[in-house]
Parts: sequence; structure tokens; C-alpha cells
Amino acid sequence: DGQNYLIPTDAVLQRARDVYDEAISLERILQTVESAKLLQLVILDACRDDPFVPPEYKKSINKSTGLTRVESPRGTFVLYSAASNRTALDRLGSSDPVKYSVFTRALLPLIGRRDLSIQELTSELKEEVYRLARSAGHEQLPAYYENILGRFCLAGCAAKADKGTM
Repeated sequence: DGQNYLIPTDAVLQRARDVYDEAISLERILQTVESAKLLQLVILDACRDDPFVPPEYKKSINKSTGLTRVESPRGTFVLYSAASNRTALDRLGSSDPVKYSVFTRALLPLIGRRDLSIQELTSELKEEVYRLARSAGHEQLPAYYENILGRFCLAGCAAKADKGTM
């Protein structure tokens, strides 16, 4: 129905209507963080896949098969691990020793960087996720939707050095 739902890994979904009892809507999450003063940040490491569309129909149907675009109210930044109608890799392969998804593996080293605004971080993140996913024969590119003003850094922004000083 044009709404995004986050489905826990232990959810039991037998019918589409089970989503209302077993999952949480992205709209509800955004409403919950709406009271944040400066920035409402939501990071979704989710596959953006609709469990109710049989795999053999996913390429032939003319509708979104996963999480849809979010209309971001002012002060909101929503980051997805994969673009709309794309899936995200949980791992690079069955022998991959890293327990994090490709998206999380690329994100973790960037979170503590005080020199990167959220937009700069996302640009670097997209490049790294794309590179890692391609190494496993998959195409994955994170996507974000935002409506923020100003410079925000996840670890707090470091003071910008004056270009005239050494």
C-alpha cells in the first residue's frame, strides 16, 4: 500500500496482513524521531525486498518490490543500504569471515570520522559498498533521502582549518 515496513528476522509472515502485527512501519520510526532538535537520522541496513512477491515475478511486475522512497520532512536524513528495488548483500560469500553486511562493514570505519559531513560520509560509503559488492558479482549502491540544512557529522564535526594558516 505504498508504505515501508521493517520486518524482524524472526517474524512469522504467512499472509500480507501479518505485516501489521509482526513489523514496524518506517513512518512510525520517523514519527518517533521527529522530536529531535537538529537532525533526525535513520540508517536502514535492509534488503529492500518485498517478501510477498514471488522471485519469478519480481522482474516482470510493474510495481516497487522493496522499500520505497521516503519523503523527508525538514531535518530528516534517511540512509538505505541499497537503492530502491535492489537487494543488499549480507555477506560477500559463504566463506566470508566478516559477520557484518557489506553496508555495515563499509559504514563502521566512517562513523567516527569528524572530518566528514553526513553527505560526505555517504559519498564515501556509496563508493566502498559498490566496490565491495562488485567484488562478489553483485551491484549494490546505497541511497539516501534528506532534507537538512547545515553541516552535520556523526562523530561531531571537527573545526575547519583556516586555509591561510599552516
